[in-house]
Amino acid sequence: MKKDLLVIGGGPAGISAARFAKLMNPSLEVALIRTTPLAVIPCAIPYSLGETVPKDSIVIPDSMITGVGVDLIVDVVVEVKDRLAILQSGKKIEFDKLILATGSKPIAPPIAGADSENVFCIKDMRSLVRVEEALKYANSVVVVGGGFIGVEVGTELRRRGMDVSIVELLPHCLQTVFDEEFCEAAEFKMRSEGIRVCTRTTAVGIEDDRGIKRVHLDSGVDLLADVVIFGIGVRANTELASKMGITLGKFGVETDRYLQTNIEGVYAAGDCRSKINFITGKETPVKLASIAVWEGMTAASNAVSDRRREFPGVIGAFATKIFDLSLGMAGLNEEMAREEGIKYAVGTCEVYDKHPATMPEARPLLLKLLFDSTSGVLIGAETRGGDSVGELVNFLSFCIGKRMKVDDLVFLQHCSHPLLTPLPSSNPVMLAAKDAMMKM
Repeated sequence: MKKDLLVIGGGPAGISAARFAKLMNPSLEVALIRTTPLAVIPCAIPYSLGETVPKDSIVIPDSMITGVGVDLIVDVVVEVKDRLAILQSGKKIEFDKLILATGSKPIAPPIAGADSENVFCIKDMRSLVRVEEALKYANSVVVVGGGFIGVEVGTELRRRGMDVSIVELLPHCLQTVFDEEFCEAAEFKMRSEGIRVCTRTTAVGIEDDRGIKRVHLDSGVDLLADVVIFGIGVRANTELASKMGITLGKFGVETDRYLQTNIEGVYAAGDCRSKINFITGKETPVKLASIAVWEGMTAASNAVSDRRREFPGVIGAFATKIFDLSLGMAGLNEEMAREEGIKYAVGTCEVYDKHPATMPEARPLLLKLLFDSTSGVLIGAETRGGDSVGELVNFLSFCIGKRMKVDDLVFLQHCSHPLLTPLPSSNPVMLAAKDAMMKM
């Protein structure tokens, strides 16, 4: 079997790479290899544990790739050498170009009891099914890890009426992304909804006490639960790349600006690839499905077309929803800027996201913008409020990527409608930029 392009990995990067390559050139022979029978939407996993969506609805249809003519192969690649992929089944596939999109693996802490019954790391549909089965008979859950996955899992299980505790090593949940005041707002919301939030501590062991899990914290506190779920992050899956002799960076596979590895014709995209921050130029551990999609398309374009596309670096655009509180962030927060030695100006504003404020479902919206004091370029944004937060962060991520300056945002042309936006004179981006301008 011979392919023009072989993609190894069936997550967001792999799917977008294979699909984009075939759409660009339908005559190409493209194959995608993944290890699992089903591919799932990774960011939707927490919501399938609650009552928001059924787990079957988070499955990515195979037709997304097979529908455009990509060959889908469920198998494991055990070796790649000399433009030949050898599979666990014994099959061999020749290829001209290769994209590694092997993703990441959840981190399980090396503590006693981490491998016991009803203790989970959620990574795919098979593990999701096991977790769901255990939750049918559970009343209480301890979630270890207060990042996005941990907070979202905790929120959804609390919606089910379960007793939920979240354990986080840092002073605040979500602190790797948000500044303190946004973290505190998130924690206040969780506590007000009945979630026990334990920060500045971590799990050091798990004991089984007649079917009940006793989670030992380094603070000396023990938490009791029927189920324990770890959500402490992921690391790049670089095993195959390492066997191939591909150079690895600090956080994954190292590539050039065109996503090509040190082996000509072999590219990498998604969580398996080490990222460079768009603003600082330094390696960053950020891993997001949205970035993986962009990288997948970039790698595909460079692998199979004459149009060379550079990947400019990772901005990092995040959003989450905790009960009815939405939070978003793009670029750098204040703590990150300080660590980089960047002199910055902050602009803030708080408005209602509809006008007048008495409109149905109108919500307060807080926006904070960071500008480089020297150049005036936007380098970061944080916001909290209602559902408008998601697209606001997307817009501000775009502004960061275009290196827009404070003047550009103060004099922004924008739409206005009572049911959809703040007052024409109270556009939050304009107001926050104007506040920063007065301080520069």
